[in-house]
Amino acid sequence: QGAAAPATIQFIVDDFIGQVVPLATHPYGCRVIQRILEYCGHSQVINVLNEIVESTRDLVFDQYGNYVVQHVLEHGQQDDRSNILMRVRGNLVAMSQHKFASNVVEKLLQFSSPDSRHVLLEEFTGESQGQPSILIMMRDAYGNYVIQKALDVCQGADRERLISCIKEHMVAVRRFVYGKHIIAHIEKLESGYKADGREGRNCRMPGPPGRDRGGFSPHRDRGMYNQGDRGRRDMGMPPPGMQGMHGQFFSPHVQ
Repeated sequence: QGAAAPATIQFIVDDFIGQVVPLATHPYGCRVIQRILEYCGHSQVINVLNEIVESTRDLVFDQYGNYVVQHVLEHGQQDDRSNILMRVRGNLVAMSQHKFASNVVEKLLQFSSPDSRHVLLEEFTGESQGQPSILIMMRDAYGNYVIQKALDVCQGADRERLISCIKEHMVAVRRFVYGKHIIAHIEKLESGYKADGREGRNCRMPGPPGRDRGGFSPHRDRGMYNQGDRGRRDMGMPPPGMQGMHGQFFSPHVQ
């Protein structure tokens, strides 16, 4: 966030109190909320943030609300990220399998502190519905991208633990439709370790071709854009309306 907005617009922010969730889940209102978060200081929007955090579980599954939560994770303070993680803890595997909520999990991985990231890994390497969570995620159309993001952003022992957990199920992984992407990702990471002479150390490698490291996945159709826009993403061009002042917030308008 930049400098605080003038106090003369505080009445606008105050008027949103009690209406944040309906606005965040509206195709135009979600943009207004993101603008408010972008231009106002933290102290000016604390009540707006509180409403977003309190309703995180609902917003992450909404086609517009998920963008508001992502905006808070990317541009908010560490306390905001920790509070959001507290609300979704225990539901991260289910979120990773959802078209919209999986984007929020990726943002959590990307912008959380190492300690918070460790909490996510605990769920990814545990069990869900009586089976290994890692298997559930790797065979899912959205979950496999969450795992790839985790491989990218985790460091040191956390990354080694995740790779070890995946390798325990390598026979099954090879049978998954999306398994080859996971395997290729690990092989790329490990070849990077050896090339740099830092095998097992903190070596960050890019994702597979076409994968946006900022969290937006050009491989996944979120149901928001047509095939023409998908082609723009594959060429590295943002779809109409996605580029804001900082190029990060969603807009339903074609600009």
